[in-house]
Order: sequence, then C-alpha cells, then structure tokens
Amino acid sequence: MILFLNSLQLMGREVKLFEIISEPEGNKKHVLAFTVDDEGDILKASRRSTGSVQNFSVDELNEGGVVLYRAEGRNAIKLSSNSFDRIHGGDVLMTYLSDGITNIYNKFPIVVERVGDLWVAKKDGKKIRKLILKSRMFFGKVIGIREIIVKH
Repeated sequence: MILFLNSLQLMGREVKLFEIISEPEGNKKHVLAFTVDDEGDILKASRRSTGSVQNFSVDELNEGGVVLYRAEGRNAIKLSSNSFDRIHGGDVLMTYLSDGITNIYNKFPIVVERVGDLWVAKKDGKKIRKLILKSRMFFGKVIGIREIIVKH
C-alpha cells in the first residue's frame, strides 16, 4: 500500500492550460497541460491529442524550446522561453510557420502565471481558454498558419 501511495505522489495531478484546435491538421484538438506536485509546482508539461502525448520539461522549454508540430521537415509550431520557472511561470513564445513558401515565421507571446494552485495562460492580460489555428492556403494546399484566434 505504501508503494502505491508513493507512486501516486510522483505522478502528480494534471492542470489544463488551454486547448488548441488546429485547422491545418483537419481541426485536430490538442490540450496543453502541466503535471504539478502537491504544492502546485510544475513537474512536467504535456501536449495531448487523440493517440498522441508529448511530455517535456521546463528545462527543455528554456533550453532551445520544444517543437509541438513538424510539417514537411520544418518546425510548424514551437514553444520556447528563456526565463520560465516551475514555481512562478513566465513568458512563453509560440513561434509558428506562417508561410511555408517564403519560410516566414510569426511569434505569438503568451504569459503563464500561477494563481494559487492553478496555472493560467494569458494573452494581452486575458485568460486563454482556446486557441484556434487558421490555415493559410495556396492553390488548395496548406502552407502555414494564417492567424491564431484566441477564445477567452
């Protein structure tokens, strides 16, 4: 019984940050979340979607970033930071491929804050509930992300 309780403590609990609906992937739904310990400090981060889980650490986020999605050999969506903290949060930059023909990337800054035992992602001071990635099309083919719509 003690072994079972210890393994539950190591797992932590999941705190959902927000959903991403990706039109370029056929409106696939992703969930960004943190696994936190008993004090609410981040143990790991994850991106979940149907049939896929990607776990990453705060260190990975701060040391070059984490690619969430690749398309045709290129980083289509990447999260990075240079000062994110597992206790307090910080600024996160979502870099995304806007135009694959001209290789243009855009940046989408997000602030992740701790509010007691909860974690909140914000854009322009408002809580993010959902991000909708809209496709940039060229002759019927997806070539990038045209815009990111924030649902508060």
